[in-house]
Amino acid sequence: MQQTCLLCGQYHSAQFALCHGCQQDLPWLGAHCLRCAQPLSIAGSTCGLCLQNNPIQQRTLALFDYHFPITPLIQQLKNNRPLLLADLFGKLLVSAVKTTYEGDSLPQALIPIPLHRKRLSQRGHNPSALIGFFAEQQLKIPCLHQVCKRIKNTPPQRGLNHEQRQKNLRNAFQLQQIDALKGITHIALLDDVVTTGATTQALAQVLKPHVERIDIWCVARTSL
Repeated sequence: MQQTCLLCGQYHSAQFALCHGCQQDLPWLGAHCLRCAQPLSIAGSTCGLCLQNNPIQQRTLALFDYHFPITPLIQQLKNNRPLLLADLFGKLLVSAVKTTYEGDSLPQALIPIPLHRKRLSQRGHNPSALIGFFAEQQLKIPCLHQVCKRIKNTPPQRGLNHEQRQKNLRNAFQLQQIDALKGITHIALLDDVVTTGATTQALAQVLKPHVERIDIWCVARTSL
């Protein structure tokens, strides 16, 4: 079936909403830290910051560096083309998961980073939840949308350093449905973009007492 490429506008018959050429030209994440996905010069290693701080997550899976043309595509996901971009990123994420988790156990549940109700009302959708919907359909892993709630309407994180982001997110999340985690030992948190990791760490801190392993899946990772 022919469709128009989101980036170059050419007709193509690729599985995704991008032609093969534009897919290859995307800023795919190269060598990176296994724990936080921060780009590194050597593949399969752990960065000094993770060795020092020992983050909660065991693995972070990120598809791209947060550079053009991923930046405008993420903005379209957040704003005017959510379903199309969520489908694209969901399919690409599923493909990466199947490769990355060869020989490793898949999470038993997915938890999208929740938005505060005011932000959700303004935007009309949660980008992470939409990606989770498509990932759930293809991986057959339940997406638990109501387990956690964002109870603090934090101001935008843009322009804040790591310490300021941590302070901004203190007590931002609350566990709502503990019973939904019964029998689940391994989960993955879903986000569209990870910058310093403060948001995912804040949510992971709430969930840590109830599961044995937490991974993070995201579309893009910002280089620090």
